Amino acid sequence: MNPQYFHADSGKTPGEIRNYGNFNQSGLLDVNPLKDVKWNEDYHTFGVWWKDSKNIQFHLDGEPGGSVVVGVDKSGKTYTGLDTISATKS
Repeated sequence: MNPQYFHADSGKTPGEIRNYGNFNQSGLLDVNPLKDVKWNEDYHTFGVWWKDSKNIQFHLDGEPGGSVVVGVDKSGKTYTGLDTISATKS
């Protein structure tokens, strides 16, 4: 699973930022029946939780599966003044 955040706005500098995490499904709990099951061998459940205006938590088969921070580029540079989805409630 490759959780990603992408922000594009041609009216801002930089025009786009991207952040991503990486999560290997072998990190699921041993009791999870989908642990180590390949993507093409069964159905999987994916979810996204906007914890707050800056933090996004991804879920895989009912377990946390990586996270990203809004406004932080994959280079590690933090961008300020970007609009976020502040209306989303957790």
